[in-house]
Amino acid sequence: MSDFSKEVESYKEVLKAYNVQEIYKEIILYMRSLRQDFQKENESFRIGGLYEGLMDMTYFSIATDMLLQKKLKLALVFVHGKGSLEMWISGQNREVMKKYRTYFSADPGFSPPAFHEKDNEDALLEFTLAEGKDLPEKEDAYEAVAPMVYNILEQMEKQLENLD
Repeated sequence: MSDFSKEVESYKEVLKAYNVQEIYKEIILYMRSLRQDFQKENESFRIGGLYEGLMDMTYFSIATDMLLQKKLKLALVFVHGKGSLEMWISGQNREVMKKYRTYFSADPGFSPPAFHEKDNEDALLEFTLAEGKDLPEKEDAYEAVAPMVYNILEQMEKQLENLD
């Protein structure tokens, strides 16, 4: 039996024992619902499509006119390995990320506090919105996280205005 065959057998066992497919489906539906709520409640936002991911992260992007001018975006991300809902500040490409990396590497004084995991090349800054047992139910998710998203967005846009 090849190594790949062994891995597939282990994978089948995990799927069977832990209901992984159903849980993954629920995460996708959770994020789809959250995306639809942001789209419905904020006509001025540009909401990107849902990236379902490879069981690493599931996310959609949020942009305002100002962020688009700066070639930046926010991403509302479910990080599977941590079981957390996070918001990331990101750039449209690696060149933009490089441009803003120094600016966002200093503590910008965001509330909630920002962090950056060195292995995460997709984000300039990250914010934990909810995790684990504190994750809101799907029907309550928008009401729970939207105020934090708006707060971070407002702080970010103020800082970017001062950058010019």
